[in-house]
Amino acid sequence: MNILIAGTGNVAHYLTKKLNAHEQLKVWNWGRDERKARTISSYFDTEGSIKTSDSGIFFDLIILAVADSAVAEVSKLWDGQSELIAHTAGAVHIDQLKLNSSAKAVFYPLQTFSKNQDVKEEHFHCIIEAEKKEHITMLSGLAKALGMLPQQMDSSARLKAHFAAVLVNNFANHLFFQAYDFLKKENIKAEILLPLITETAAKIKNMHPKDAQTGPALRNDIPTLQQHIKLIEGNEDIQEIYELFTRLISKTYQDVQN
Repeated sequence: MNILIAGTGNVAHYLTKKLNAHEQLKVWNWGRDERKARTISSYFDTEGSIKTSDSGIFFDLIILAVADSAVAEVSKLWDGQSELIAHTAGAVHIDQLKLNSSAKAVFYPLQTFSKNQDVKEEHFHCIIEAEKKEHITMLSGLAKALGMLPQQMDSSARLKAHFAAVLVNNFANHLFFQAYDFLKKENIKAEILLPLITETAAKIKNMHPKDAQTGPALRNDIPTLQQHIKLIEGNEDIQEIYELFTRLISKTYQDVQN
């Protein structure tokens, strides 16, 4: 099976590595930055990097692991050079694939990727959408071969899942940054938070997040809340976050506090 990975970012790196580990799959790479595409191909020892869409190879699958804003443009570039073209974006409608000859699909791994960090939680969901049943079957099989859990959704449902993913990943990670930055300025090692972060994430595997909530805002512990606010006076960004979350948590647990 011939597969082209179009893109040179974090998702492209991950998919190239995982797909190229299967002997029955032949993987090529392409990127608008040809140097980066050659680097990925060389590093993972794929079949090679393709310079243009005029490659002379007809692919069984082309995966567009490109920026959301580039999906339409890049899909037009590869239209007709594969039976199936799938993008990997969480918030891009399937119809943003501007195709006349190739079939449309989505292959969205619901995970966070970094080039220099292996994914520790391998069995994550891959959201799949396609126009034809046989393509859903094929992409589901591919996801399973990579250790993912295929989940079929249409573009509307996928957008909602992506929104929720932003809350728990991107927004939560920014809170980690704020906490790390605060402790660094106070000459306290941020590593003391790691066991707490791990336990917080582990809890919700067995508990609903609402039941797992703890802390001064839940208890309506006014003295502690006031001490915290005084501590961060002058830091408008973190103060805004703290006051917003305190208000939201307090509102959610009004019955507990009364």
